[in-house]
Amino acid sequence: MNKLIPIFGIMGVDLFFSISSILGYQYYGIDDSKVYIIYCIIVAILNLSLCLGALLLKNLKITLKELLVFSFPFIILSIYLLTGMLNNGFNTLATSFFCYFLLWSVPAIYVAIYVNKSNIFNSIVKWFEIIMLVFSLSIITSSFIPFLQGANFSLMGGATYQSASYIAAFAFGLNLYFLCFGENHERFNFTSRKIYKYICIFLLFLQLSGIFLSGGRGGIILATAYTIYISFSILKSRNLNKINTYFLSFIVFIIFIMIVLPILLQNDIFRSGFDRVFEFISSDGKINWDGTSNRDDAYLKAIELISENPIFGYGLYGFWEVSGYPHNIILEILLNGGITYLIFSTIIFTVFLNKLFKMIKFDRQNRLLLIIFLYPITMLLFSGTYMTNTIFWFVITVVFTYKNKLQREV
Repeated sequence: MNKLIPIFGIMGVDLFFSISSILGYQYYGIDDSKVYIIYCIIVAILNLSLCLGALLLKNLKITLKELLVFSFPFIILSIYLLTGMLNNGFNTLATSFFCYFLLWSVPAIYVAIYVNKSNIFNSIVKWFEIIMLVFSLSIITSSFIPFLQGANFSLMGGATYQSASYIAAFAFGLNLYFLCFGENHERFNFTSRKIYKYICIFLLFLQLSGIFLSGGRGGIILATAYTIYISFSILKSRNLNKINTYFLSFIVFIIFIMIVLPILLQNDIFRSGFDRVFEFISSDGKINWDGTSNRDDAYLKAIELISENPIFGYGLYGFWEVSGYPHNIILEILLNGGITYLIFSTIIFTVFLNKLFKMIKFDRQNRLLLIIFLYPITMLLFSGTYMTNTIFWFVITVVFTYKNKLQREV
């Protein structure tokens, strides 16, 4: 159980909507039902209890770096309270997102420390394969069954088409990763059977099709990022047998897609989703802003606001007073703290990537951390806010608090 609880702390939001879809339940918002909020509170309490309980009962020593991470939520609390005092009140959106930070991000940060202190990351890896299967099943129930019934995609347990496309792409990335590098990990026994491998290869097609059926543009970008990174990793391995097997399989898969895709495009439902996925690309290969769900308006407004206060921005929560979602993590950082905060964030991110790649070089099992991280960092370029993304904070915390023989080098 102590290895399963962190999984919900990391992937709890997507798991809620995926499992809901499998069970046939649709969540329409807090006004319709409190089940989602209750679920999030339970997940948060379990993860915080697991982390704090382990530290107290096992009498684990806290390093200065870990103490800094533990204090991070209190720093954010101070910023939130200061913002409210300076603005003579608390903005409703700012308050909502601060509460979501406490509910989602804080447990993810603390459970990351627990995972490192308990040295169980390699033990929870196998659960990500189960997550891949759960997500794949939710794609079938939310996309393929309606498609076979002649209906368009509606919701995935309450998640929108955009979220569904990212979930499908994440499942694709995990699946492709375990097919190529699964031998580096401790896995469940059933994964060693040949029939399971064939099922996973077939699931690659279903997962890609799920992106098109949902009609989300971000998913295809994430799936492309996974394909490029894993292909590069295969080449870098210098394992000729693995390289030949991978690229032969890749060619066969592409040929299969080329045969099946024209048939699927004859179906109006599939074609509608397919066209929407690539709607942001014009016929001359440039960006078609009319096909970006008004992202151009959001970007232009954010850039205009940034130009009015370029050095220090509007504050971590103060920017909600003047702006909504900028739909881009770089623009959000500039709105938060201007060029000053962007320079600071760039330095932190560079250190993070440098250490992550050293971790991967030290232990190949750590490659999964990058696979996981590609999901939020790709999504945050187009949607959402980094302050409430559990996967984003989990991976960053795991990397910065990672400690073993590598400590001498980093």
